[in-house]
Amino acid sequence: MTGADRNAADTTKQPEGLAEARRTFEHAGLPLPPVPERFASALRKTAEWCFSTREIEPMRMYMFDRCLYDALAEQSQDYLAFCHAGHGVNSYALNYHLIDGPLVLVVQAPYGGVYMTDEDTRKAIEQLQRCGALIDAVERAKARGLSAHPGRLCVFESTLRGLFAWGWLKQSLADEDQATSWIEQHRVGNADLLGNSLSSHQLPTAAAVAWLDEQTFREPPHHRR
Repeated sequence: MTGADRNAADTTKQPEGLAEARRTFEHAGLPLPPVPERFASALRKTAEWCFSTREIEPMRMYMFDRCLYDALAEQSQDYLAFCHAGHGVNSYALNYHLIDGPLVLVVQAPYGGVYMTDEDTRKAIEQLQRCGALIDAVERAKARGLSAHPGRLCVFESTLRGLFAWGWLKQSLADEDQATSWIEQHRVGNADLLGNSLSSHQLPTAAAVAWLDEQTFREPPHHRR
């Protein structure tokens, strides 16, 4: 079962939170964001257009940067959250968070503003599809020993804010300054606000898949005592 198709097609057999999320997104002409099976029963509607396995503010997800600092500077508990949030007439985004074992995935894409186009919608859907492919790649890597390696694969991608970064985080960072430094060191290319200077395979959600599929993870790194 793939990351994008982890939910049964028959919504009558799904937990209510998951079924409501599917109805909400399908009504808007969007696919349901990837929901790994182990999070399905805990998914709840926590606000309008917001579904999560824990309490989280949609506008906090929309503001994006704060969530990255939290993920890098804290050993966050695993959770899944996705929402549509924003402000004004055109500043809105689809936001998707997944912290699941060795994976920290935080992405957003413009969607739903007055002046947004079909092309914006297409790109938002493609980003969710890349998230599903990345979830699958992590599962494949786990079978090759990924979980034995200390640390987490952090993948951050916002086509709303022009932030594209990914890399392996060996341990949680001490504070926001270190988190900011880590992000700057792991940025991808010199993309503009829409990532237009990046090819599709350079986007963090795609590049991380290619990296994972190249790794053997046969043995964890050795640590000095």
